[in-house]
Amino acid sequence: ALTAILQHVGDRFEAAAPTLDRYGYRCLVERSRESVRAQVYDPAGRPVCGLALWRDTSSHHDKLAMSFAWPRLETHGMNGWISAAWDPDRQEPVADFSDFTDFATGGGSRMLSAEELFADLWGKIVDHLDRQPR
Repeated sequence: ALTAILQHVGDRFEAAAPTLDRYGYRCLVERSRESVRAQVYDPAGRPVCGLALWRDTSSHHDKLAMSFAWPRLETHGMNGWISAAWDPDRQEPVADFSDFTDFATGGGSRMLSAEELFADLWGKIVDHLDRQPR
């Protein structure tokens, strides 16, 4: 399930990246079987926002780690993780997303489809860019 989530988020990041061009930003997406990285650059070519998901092998649980909002991506800084779960209401596998970047909501865990996870992550990037000084 986590491999499918990475694949979906990577596909959607690649499709969405060119939409930032019209605002003067450039988004580069790098992918492997184990990770997805989106790095956004301002019009001067400086890194302003990054988001990475990678398979976390530091614990005994199968999960993806997330690093978000640092200008340059560093996978030793983690502020969220995703594990695969079964949603009995939807009757399908979902991403159990623990997000520690939104302290206003107390972080917490949310059950999201792969598409909902992409929308949430992409929204984080766009919101971060909206707060950049022009």
